[in-house]
Amino acid sequence: MWELLGEKDICDQLFHINGYHTLVGELGPGSIPELAMVLALIRPGKKHLIPICKEQGFEAIKNDIWVKVDESYFFKHSHAISYACVIVVQMNLIVENLFSSSSN
Repeated sequence: MWELLGEKDICDQLFHINGYHTLVGELGPGSIPELAMVLALIRPGKKHLIPICKEQGFEAIKNDIWVKVDESYFFKHSHAISYACVIVVQMNLIVENLFSSSSN
């Protein structure tokens, strides 16, 4: 249910991407690796890649997103993947709670 990441009420409950629902919705991650790239993009060291990703997709930034080029803060690939997994777990728990509360 990746489209839920672009929903403000869902996104604002999620670790690291709360407040970024518009950007997440525009980029439309559809996998853990793409969500990891979104996490990297919102760090100062990689924000310059956001327009490229919006125009050309995740494939266009995959070779640059994990490369450290200066002293700006950025996410390492392993950290971003781990955080993306946490976000997916959180999202699944939110959805599960929504469905279980609506069926009661």
